[in-house]
Amino acid sequence: MGAGIPAKKATFRLVQKFNGVVSAALGNDRLYVLYSSKDGSGKRFFKDFDLNQYDGVEEDVPERLVRSAQPRWRPIFLQGDLLYVYGETPELIDVSQWVACYSEYEGRANPDWAVDGRFAFDGKCIHRAFGWNNYTRGLDIVQNGNLVDHADIDIQYFLPSADGLIFGVRLSTPTFCVYSLREKAIKLEVPLVHYEFANDEPEASVSRCGNQLHVLAGNHVLIIDLTNFSIVGEFAYFNSAFMQSLLAGLKYKNAAFPQYISASMDTLVLSNTNGAGYVLCLSTVDGAVLWGRKSSREMYAANTDGDLVFGLEERRPRAWDKYTGEEVWQASAGTIANTIDVSDNWVVYHQPAGDVQCFTWKKPYSSPHRPS
Repeated sequence: MGAGIPAKKATFRLVQKFNGVVSAALGNDRLYVLYSSKDGSGKRFFKDFDLNQYDGVEEDVPERLVRSAQPRWRPIFLQGDLLYVYGETPELIDVSQWVACYSEYEGRANPDWAVDGRFAFDGKCIHRAFGWNNYTRGLDIVQNGNLVDHADIDIQYFLPSADGLIFGVRLSTPTFCVYSLREKAIKLEVPLVHYEFANDEPEASVSRCGNQLHVLAGNHVLIIDLTNFSIVGEFAYFNSAFMQSLLAGLKYKNAAFPQYISASMDTLVLSNTNGAGYVLCLSTVDGAVLWGRKSSREMYAANTDGDLVFGLEERRPRAWDKYTGEEVWQASAGTIANTIDVSDNWVVYHQPAGDVQCFTWKKPYSSPHRPS
């Protein structure tokens, strides 16, 4: 079902008075929130909100997997029933049963690892980086809590694996790399020397949609087919009239490079969260610019499979027609959010300090401008 226009007022507002930091992940109609408390010696726990059944009383939702822990922000990601917890003392949790499939609260397989870290899971084994941003020493491979192998690969990955694949910029060479955990093999390397980056530092934001990766590589967008590991699209979006106009008004070109990409099958949106805030929407067919919006403050956008793009502009939740950029919805209250999750009938705005705002709709939005 496609995204729809929500009510102006949030259906639920969570974590408004919590003394600590939070992270959230949305899957279908369930919202998983990780609370890390600053009270006392500190504790960490989850709450599982069935948004269709939730009565609005946050205190009545039980705490899951309570641990003694420092009040640190831990990013979480949901894939199916598996919740990946990165940061201090990483874990992999099966939320269908609320059991930890992997947990470093029970000890680290390699004492040389930093306490803060991230990992990938290939269906059998954990592939653990040596530290939060330490990719230089490759990945240790763990099975049943024991160190069983090592992969000498230096990819700066962030997202959990899907189909046993991880991807990101390599440290030893300026390339974007797709790597198979199961095969211990590089499937594709794309040289990045041809592209321009802010501060001349190669970076890549990635959005996966089915078997396609949409890669924001500086002043270009690449589309990679994961069935045959080939580049099927390359868009020089900096050459567009929108970007040229934006650049003409900037003192420093580095301020024009966006940080995020969010893709659907037919469109992709780029977001710039610095002072030269903008959202730019491109067609995935030929890279043509469908529309752009700019602001004097940071902007952020999340694409959908429907006819809407949800976003943040002037610190207020909004929605724009995917094909024209026309604003069709604006929430009645502002937000401090810096992340947007969309799934089924819900859009959730959140950030580490709390105030998680959940919006829903009654029917999908159908754009009068959708191509026939």
